[in-house]
Amino acid sequence: MLHVHPAIIAASVHKYWIQSWEKVAEETTVRERLQLAEMNLARGFVLAKELFSAFESFDAEEAKSKKLSEDLKAIGLEKAQLESEKRALQFKLDLVVTKEVDMKAKYEIELKAAKECLKQARDQRRATESS
Repeated sequence: MLHVHPAIIAASVHKYWIQSWEKVAEETTVRERLQLAEMNLARGFVLAKELFSAFESFDAEEAKSKKLSEDLKAIGLEKAQLESEKRALQFKLDLVVTKEVDMKAKYEIELKAAKECLKQARDQRRATESS
């Protein structure tokens, strides 16, 4: 059997122990880095999902805003069309009212003339009867 000085054995064990702990520390660091990377990746997926959801929400809001804008534009056009129709109907109504007023005035003039004619005819008949 080979005799080795205990100091050499202790130095070898110490060297092995240090190397194994360095290796464990190195592996732990790698493991920790791996776990950290996995956590960051999971966070990244969560953030990406939230970002995607935010973009979808933004797109939906933008589409809704665009639709509302188009609806408002259509309502504005419809309102303008209704106002135009209202003006046309008001013009027609004014024409009818004017025509009725004119006809009433004409009939009143004709009625007055007829009454005057009737009065003259009565006066003439009375004058004829009295003579």
